Amino acid sequence: MKRVIIKDIVEKVFDKAKSECAGDSKNALCNHISKSIDLSSKTLERLYDKYFDEKSNVGKQSEHTINMLCQYLNFGSYADYVQKNGGERIEIVRKKNRILLSSIGLVLLAGSILFFVYNKDGEEKLLKNGECMVWIQNHFEKVDCAVSYKGKVVPLDPLRLTNFEKTPVGLTTDFFDEVTNEPLIWYFKKGNDEIEYFTAPGLHPINGSTLKAITPYIIDKYVPKHIYNENSFVQP
Repeated sequence: MKRVIIKDIVEKVFDKAKSECAGDSKNALCNHISKSIDLSSKTLERLYDKYFDEKSNVGKQSEHTINMLCQYLNFGSYADYVQKNGGERIEIVRKKNRILLSSIGLVLLAGSILFFVYNKDGEEKLLKNGECMVWIQNHFEKVDCAVSYKGKVVPLDPLRLTNFEKTPVGLTTDFFDEVTNEPLIWYFKKGNDEIEYFTAPGLHPINGSTLKAITPYIIDKYVPKHIYNENSFVQP
């Protein structure tokens, strides 16, 4: 699910609620929407915090949550929303095609960002052409491969660019999918008491270590104020 589309869905949901609800406060709108679909007002408040107040400590939304929002907008599901909003779907296809055509063109010109050359000293270096990305503080940013940056420049990965970031965690963080109980947060333990949290699996953007999926044990030990019911987690 594309973040830009989810953001558009959330904005339309709250716009619809404003047209139906007597009050326009966050609490009033969330309670109004909650009465119409199978989502708690707390879940809706987290959506509001993430997409309107731009709070970075709110995790990803489950497929169930997004489907419920689409149903509130009179669509059968997220897929139905994307299909019937043809302009957005076409734009996504166009972006994918542009990336594909760009990659093919660069390969034919021997300038693909995935092509590596060796200098006279035998050092491997990335061909300085095309789109790359670099880790900046807590997220990746798209950069020009031909420009020097502080930090490790790597080939552009659109999915990782969009979905992968370092995030703070707290009481309002969704650590697990509310339907499947699959993890929504991954972590890297830097020291005895220091942990970094990320919004997607993969390798650590700086040291290359494999990130681990969050567990109730880690939450209990390193997020001490987080309250959870261990029975809600999948048992091994």
